Amino acid sequence: MTIIIDAVSIPDGKHATIELTKTGDRSGLIKVDGQSFNLTNIRTSSDGLGLTCDGPLGATVTCSIHSSTPQSNPFISVDIRSFFFHSTKNYQITPEDQQRLVEFVRQSFPPAIS
Repeated sequence: MTIIIDAVSIPDGKHATIELTKTGDRSGLIKVDGQSFNLTNIRTSSDGLGLTCDGPLGATVTCSIHSSTPQSNPFISVDIRSFFFHSTKNYQITPEDQQRLVEFVRQSFPPAIS
């Protein structure tokens, strides 16, 4: 199962594609900004708005889906942390893609974060 989301990076406004693929019960692949990361030990929030997992070289990858507010459109935050590297990037998405992404996370991976 794969979901592809068109996004716009915040704050530079560049088009981006975020692709999330389920490859196993708690494993997957994320492609963002032209980079691919194998994900293992995927843990999700029960509401489908968060996903935390292990990435390559001991990295921790966290994806958080933020709902729209009167001041902002929905966006996804991708945070990658390791001993050597730390990057957090935000991407604006449409409300429809937010809903599709939340459903994908809920259906693809069992919840483990309270």
